[in-house]
Amino acid sequence: MKPFVITVASQKGGTGKSTLACHLAIAFAKLKKKVALIDTDPQQTITNWYTIRQRANSNNFYNIEFAISSGWKVNNEILKLKDVDLIIIDSPPHMETETKAAIRSADFVLIPCQPSPNDVWATNNTLEIVEKERKPKAIIFNRCPYQSKLLKQIESSFSDSIDKIFVGNRVVFAASMLKGLTSIETEPNSQATEEILQAAKILGKFIK
Repeated sequence: MKPFVITVASQKGGTGKSTLACHLAIAFAKLKKKVALIDTDPQQTITNWYTIRQRANSNNFYNIEFAISSGWKVNNEILKLKDVDLIIIDSPPHMETETKAAIRSADFVLIPCQPSPNDVWATNNTLEIVEKERKPKAIIFNRCPYQSKLLKQIESSFSDSIDKIFVGNRVVFAASMLKGLTSIETEPNSQATEEILQAAKILGKFIK
């Protein structure tokens, strides 16, 4: 059976895309899915994270598979990953051709958006690409300042028909990445972990 493929895509850099991809991969692994990550971003944030993770080599880690690919070759990597349930692709910002290739390969597209006007405009550009490819999608609002009027305004910028997920502004997300880990492993009882697991459960409803 073909793995379900989620592409994390944004035309804007700095949205926390790679951090979300890593955390969601480990969240799904905790939820008993066999998961692979594919890094198509030239910045190679996930590649660096995974390298640190492999060096640490702890039995307490959740195991995932990993591959590197340029966007237009990503289908070749997907075909090699036959023994997983789920593949998460981290796509590059500012590279429309590469992003389109990663989106075309997806069964579902997750679009990170920070609560700022610049992110809203960039997210609309990404949404246009996703809608042209006719892919199911959701927006994940990242680094959210809860109880903020701005967050409510930003959320209202998008159609009610688009599914929305919310993740707070948690230092542990970035801090755990420095160790090749995620909040799920460094602070399993934290609010950050609760939020990322909840995000994975919401996305799990779309996985066929």
